[in-house]
Amino acid sequence: MNIFKVSFFSGISQATSILVGLVAVKILAVQIGPEGVALQSQYLNSIVFFYILSTGAINSGTIKYLSEFFADKEKQLRVLRASFTISIVCSVVLGLIAIALSNTLATKALLDPSLQSVYWLYGIFLPITALNFILSSVLNGLREIKYLTIINVITSVLNLVFLILFANSLKLYGILIYANFTSLIILVVHLVIVNKYRWFKFSDLKPLIDRDLTLKLFGFSLMAIFAACVGPMAQIIIRDRLIDDYGLIKAGEWQTVMRISDFYLSFVTGVLSIYLLPKLSSLSENRQIKAELLRTAKLVMPTVVLFTFIIWLSRDLIIQLLLTEKFRGIKELFNFQLLGDVFKIAGWGLSMVLWAKAQTKLYLIVDSISLAFYVVVTLLCISYFDTIGATIGFCISYFIYFITMLIINKKYLF
Repeated sequence: MNIFKVSFFSGISQATSILVGLVAVKILAVQIGPEGVALQSQYLNSIVFFYILSTGAINSGTIKYLSEFFADKEKQLRVLRASFTISIVCSVVLGLIAIALSNTLATKALLDPSLQSVYWLYGIFLPITALNFILSSVLNGLREIKYLTIINVITSVLNLVFLILFANSLKLYGILIYANFTSLIILVVHLVIVNKYRWFKFSDLKPLIDRDLTLKLFGFSLMAIFAACVGPMAQIIIRDRLIDDYGLIKAGEWQTVMRISDFYLSFVTGVLSIYLLPKLSSLSENRQIKAELLRTAKLVMPTVVLFTFIIWLSRDLIIQLLLTEKFRGIKELFNFQLLGDVFKIAGWGLSMVLWAKAQTKLYLIVDSISLAFYVVVTLLCISYFDTIGATIGFCISYFIYFITMLIINKKYLF
């Protein structure tokens, strides 16, 4: 597996995802407007904790150890058994918790307790979502990129179809629940593909509690939980500040720019997560890691710069074609947001070394300080520069994060 092969298949997957995502942005803009976008973002942030913990947050660990034990099928099977055991137990428990807290979550996140059924459905479907998540990680760890691409493309298309159907009939409520029903069909697709590829019997996947392996996998859980939960918490703090000071419309505009960044950078993050983590996990010598980091940077960073420049040039067209005139205010937010995106990807790529080498303590220390810095700086920038301050803070924070990762990885780079 080389980066060009991964880039090709990931490119197909991410191109589909980006196209679908851009159409979805248009649908959201028309159906629910900036206020609805802000509420949907609140909902997504409120469930991310359940989503990550539903698999025990072991997905990256599953990818790492399946890749590391690529030549040892017996060890791989133990990783599979442990991963499925943890995922099933955690997803059932977290699903029940989501249902139990549905009224509180609806009141706090959606500002409407009558929407608690959104969380009921989420809790019921969570085990299915978790199985999809872990099955994709298994295909990644086994380097079955072609099959993973097929699943990702089907997922993107189905998400769009269900979004259109549910948004047209149920508006905001439909937009909040449609993904649950997509996950049911994707589970069937996953099982068909895994059944075609597998070298093991499904009966071999009986529950396994392996203390040493479980501890190794949960080492990755700490990093994944932190990355997936603390980041959205930072966004919630910033969004709440924008809502309090400038209202839902301005908060929705900022969130829309963040979402556009996520869409166009998804190609790059897709390649890095699919290729770089298993690749670095299989390397042991510093010179090999340095060569891989430099080789990846030469391909990835020019691509990111090109993407950001195209997005910047196309700001008016994006607003006209993908959004509505209600979102005209987002134009001024692009400048610092796009520059921050470049630093974000550069720093994130270097942080993959910490994941690949399971440097849990160092990762948690660095990212906790970085996220605290991000929140403080962004809130200060909002005080001085109004809404655009949110993007200025984003840019400054990720520049510092990139410099920090350069220093941490200096033994590999210099």
